[in-house]
Amino acid sequence: MSEFARKWLVAILRVLLIFQTGIVLTGGVVRLTGSGLGCPTWPECTGDSYTPIHGQIEGFRSWIEFGNRLLTFALVLACALSILAVLISKRKDLRLLVLGQFAGIFGQAVLGGITVLTNLNPLPVAGHFILSIILIA
Repeated sequence: MSEFARKWLVAILRVLLIFQTGIVLTGGVVRLTGSGLGCPTWPECTGDSYTPIHGQIEGFRSWIEFGNRLLTFALVLACALSILAVLISKRKDLRLLVLGQFAGIFGQAVLGGITVLTNLNPLPVAGHFILSIILIA
């Protein structure tokens, strides 16, 4: 592998780690501010909008929750670039790890939806958090 390819691979994997950590941190802010139902539906934020709307009863909490959801898209992009970097670098030892990240991010989205749809039931909330920690590990 060329030096450029190695540096690019390391850089994109670091970005992925930073975004995974960001998801945990913003998730903590969601939890600590009581914003878990700031967007009371899923995948929409309200019944007819994917983003918070002016005058929404949840107020600023909807923007906190929406920010956490929005970071997921950056995370998906970083993960896709990680998969591409691993394939280009021909590092077979990393293929399962980055594919596991992709599957885990998808699982996070599903668990996040279940968490909202069950009105923050502790079981999916715990699963949502534990999966985040596993993805960082």
